[in-house]
Amino acid sequence: MKKIKNILALLVVALMGLSLTACSEDDLDTNQYQQGVHLNVYGPQPVMRGGQLRFLGSNLDQISRIQIPGCDEITNIEVVKAGIPSEIKITVPKDGPLVGYLTLITKTDEEIKTKTQLTYEEPIVFTSFSPASIMPGETLTIEGDYLNLVHMIEFADGVQIPEKDFVSQTRYKIEVVVPEEAQTGKINLFDLDLTTVEDPSVALYNIIESENALNVGTPTITKWSSPRGEAELTGNVTAKMGETITVTGEHFGLVKSVMFTAQDRGTELLVFTTSEDGKTLTFALPEEAPDGDFVLVARSGVEIPVGTLTTVAPSECVVSPSPVKAGASLVITGKDLDVVNSIEMPNVSAEEEIKFIVNPDGTKLIIESVPETAQEGNLVLRMKNGKGVEVPFTLVKPVVTGYDNSTVSAGGVLTIKGTDLDLVKKVQFGEGTDEVEVKAAEDGKSITLTVPMNAKTGKPTLTMANGTSVEGPELNIEEAVFCYITEMPDFSNKENIPEAGSTLTVPVKNGDKLESIFVNGKKVNHVYAEKTSLLTISIPTNAKKKSTLKLVSSNGEIEYDITVIPAGSITRTLMNGPLDLAGWGANTQGLIAQDALDNIPDGASVVLKIKYTPTADNVQLKGQDGGWGNIDLDNGEAKEHVYKLDANAKEFTLPLSATVIAALKAKSTDWGGLIIFNGTGAIINKIEAEITIPQEKTIWSGLSSIVGWSGDQSLAWGGYDWSTVKPGTIMRIYYSKVTAGTWGCVSLRHGQNWGNLPSPVTAQYDLPDDSGKYEVTLTEDVINDLVANGGLVITGDNFTFTKITLE
Repeated sequence: MKKIKNILALLVVALMGLSLTACSEDDLDTNQYQQGVHLNVYGPQPVMRGGQLRFLGSNLDQISRIQIPGCDEITNIEVVKAGIPSEIKITVPKDGPLVGYLTLITKTDEEIKTKTQLTYEEPIVFTSFSPASIMPGETLTIEGDYLNLVHMIEFADGVQIPEKDFVSQTRYKIEVVVPEEAQTGKINLFDLDLTTVEDPSVALYNIIESENALNVGTPTITKWSSPRGEAELTGNVTAKMGETITVTGEHFGLVKSVMFTAQDRGTELLVFTTSEDGKTLTFALPEEAPDGDFVLVARSGVEIPVGTLTTVAPSECVVSPSPVKAGASLVITGKDLDVVNSIEMPNVSAEEEIKFIVNPDGTKLIIESVPETAQEGNLVLRMKNGKGVEVPFTLVKPVVTGYDNSTVSAGGVLTIKGTDLDLVKKVQFGEGTDEVEVKAAEDGKSITLTVPMNAKTGKPTLTMANGTSVEGPELNIEEAVFCYITEMPDFSNKENIPEAGSTLTVPVKNGDKLESIFVNGKKVNHVYAEKTSLLTISIPTNAKKKSTLKLVSSNGEIEYDITVIPAGSITRTLMNGPLDLAGWGANTQGLIAQDALDNIPDGASVVLKIKYTPTADNVQLKGQDGGWGNIDLDNGEAKEHVYKLDANAKEFTLPLSATVIAALKAKSTDWGGLIIFNGTGAIINKIEAEITIPQEKTIWSGLSSIVGWSGDQSLAWGGYDWSTVKPGTIMRIYYSKVTAGTWGCVSLRHGQNWGNLPSPVTAQYDLPDDSGKYEVTLTEDVINDLVANGGLVITGDNFTFTKITLE
């Protein structure tokens, strides 16, 4: 029972020491690869009869016949690779081959003869092996002839045993222990130990393959079980996560791992216990193990089926209360709830974790707070192995019982009465009208809101956070009789946002009833055009980004939130050109006035914008002070600043700090002018200064830690003049928690006995993040309280604040 394979690694001619010739001198060339048909190398040398012989060269795919002394011409030629380089193979006949030169004949009958004779070695004969079936760890006997020339044995799937690990070896017999990794398959004998070769890819060796396959045994299984039952091989067993699985059979010492497989997931378990006799295997069922097939994996990689696993899931589940209110806890009772790893609810995103606790006996699970985005339906109790159990639940819905008045004017105030109205986030009056964001009273029994001007008679729609809605009873809405804006500008479009100090024009109705207009509590001028029904409103120069607009009529009033571009950015023209800087021959001496940067507000930033037209590829600009000295642009040592400008651009910006501006002013009287520019390759068209005034004013900075309801009184008892603050000002406290990840709160009080401030300031604000800013709008009532009662005291627990600002 023998098959012989010969393997020749790719060699260069210099290593083989071979040269080849052809019958035609024109074809004779010793270059390794070239045009035409050429032979560079062949081998192995010597070769076994019945083994493979390889030829390397150029265009050897054109060889049609090969002559070996003592044999018929060989035409069965395997083309491994055609072209340049190329490779072909033939099998040397077992009978008849003699020592001698080989002749390769092309398809055009040209001949190439080798310059070395082909020789042969005595073959290793693989007669038999026994036993035919064997277990890993047992000894296999291989018989034949010239087995003393065998240096390595290879079992199926590339498991190699070098000769140093043979049990015994003679010319006629080899004994070897079958390794645990061996699989059923044919056996190969090697005349070279590849485990000792640095690079097997360039080595010459022969392989002798057995005719028959060796049957390598694997672990055998008779039954398997859990505390809930047992089954024969390939049967079904039910088990709960953490319970012990026991497999009974033979040779479990050969097991590498336990594998659970399913259509979309798999779990490999490497931790298990086998008995000394190898007849039992036990392990705790992992939480990740999915329902489905369950196999043992031998060290050889062979999988041995065991059976089908069904994991225990929660059952007999009942929820209470039913219905449950969003934000309240939900209790689920049943069996085996301790296997739950996560919970899913309709309309709740996967990123939002639903927190829960489970009793140790697995009979009760409590969802701490039903998310307000959840919609009723089936929640899913999800196990760690992906298996889920659906449990139906219902939600409390708000109910509208009536209104404080069955008829209300558009723009008027309405109180909606009912139960669980704290679930409502938005109210809509009629299809296509504006939605009003609302907040119910703490008891959830009423909502007070301003009816939109485009509201329609009908049943108002109340929408909850989860997107579902309910309807209230019929409500009669009358058209407003006071002046109101019929269409507000779309402030998401910057072109519609008015600048502070400019005007805002809006269409109105009942303009004849209008008496006065207020922006952020300050009365402003207005013009009403009766023919066009357009109202033009003056926006104060100190208006903030978020401002309030109030229209006061003889028979009512209405407020709107508007967006304003604050007067925070001012552009000053410092010089008008053109000024040609050709060849460093021109400069701005005296052209930028000495007082050009006077009256800059404290805290403002200044950026010079130099607008230019390039006249050459090399554009350079040098800045100097009024005394032709170097400018201190780095707030340190003054040094020369030569800037290389972009020849494809039209503007260069240069920031100036307050320190630099002061230094420039000090030098401006030397030669005349605030700053001198000269250079080359450009024409200066204009120089501007963009002055940005910060809107957020810092009234305190430092480091103050509040722990255990201690208090900071830096802004109390004269620490700040609160009478200068205007209603609508936003106060921000920048904080970080002393102990991250734990609860903390801020409480704002007035100085007198640390009493509470009026609404909207709450007595206690729980800090949602480990760091951030707490923001509160100061109303007229709050400001008056601070002025009358000693200013601001900041108290609370577990936070440090570093800055307080007003905007």
